[in-house]
Amino acid sequence: MYLLILLILLCPLNLFAGFGASGVDHPRSVSGVSLPASIGGVADDYPESLARWKFESGALTTDSRSTNTLTNVNTVTADTTNFKEGAASADLEASSSQYFTVTDANLASGFPLKNGDTGKTITISAWIRLESVIGAGAYYMLWSKYGENKASLWFGLNENERILMSLGYNSGASEETIGPHGTTLTSDGTTWYHVTGSYRDSDKAYALRVRSGTDCSVIGTDVTGTTTNNINVEDGSMGIGATLWSSWVYPYDGLIDDMAIFNTLLTADQATLVCKGLYR
Repeated sequence: MYLLILLILLCPLNLFAGFGASGVDHPRSVSGVSLPASIGGVADDYPESLARWKFESGALTTDSRSTNTLTNVNTVTADTTNFKEGAASADLEASSSQYFTVTDANLASGFPLKNGDTGKTITISAWIRLESVIGAGAYYMLWSKYGENKASLWFGLNENERILMSLGYNSGASEETIGPHGTTLTSDGTTWYHVTGSYRDSDKAYALRVRSGTDCSVIGTDVTGTTTNNINVEDGSMGIGATLWSSWVYPYDGLIDDMAIFNTLLTADQATLVCKGLYR
């Protein structure tokens, strides 16, 4: 009798003894709910994101969500004084043509707009701080999936310091402009903005959104609509801070922090939550 009682008391302990123990794998999320890192989840990572580069010192090229490790071209450096997430941001100098890249072949399976992608839905979000005025007829590239006659999509700023996107079609030989947003961003080297660019091919819907760097309030008016053309997807390289044509062009000048790639078209409220670091 005493032995039976002892077994009953010990069984639950044995069943749960390995929970959270070293070497035991746990899912990152359950039904879209993030788990805390203490029980195997990944702290501060966003659901539905396929990549997230936090640009930490000593880990500028690291993707905290997956295996999309960046190649650092011309020595992008970490700014450990000015940042919006973690303890550093990426400081890209246009005069030195600094940028990051990943070849299409090295993008993780399921990455939006990777060659063969059938979902063709993407949102790019990032903190940015411009350090110089953009020259007439020029652009600052934030993110691109591109190649000579292999245009898919780029997200950047025009000569008026306004965010916009460009969609590749006609087998990558032609482009359709999306936007620009109506707000001119300050390029004083001190003002932060959170920006998102989204596109969904099933209904050709797009969105461009800007949020304040102080309280994540909406700046200007979100730009939404539909494109005329469907997007081209092939094996152009991915770039952060430049875009690939016959060579890498339109380098970005300023800081970028906490860039994430989602496989959904984020709503206005979701974009604000990402800005606040509360999208879970």
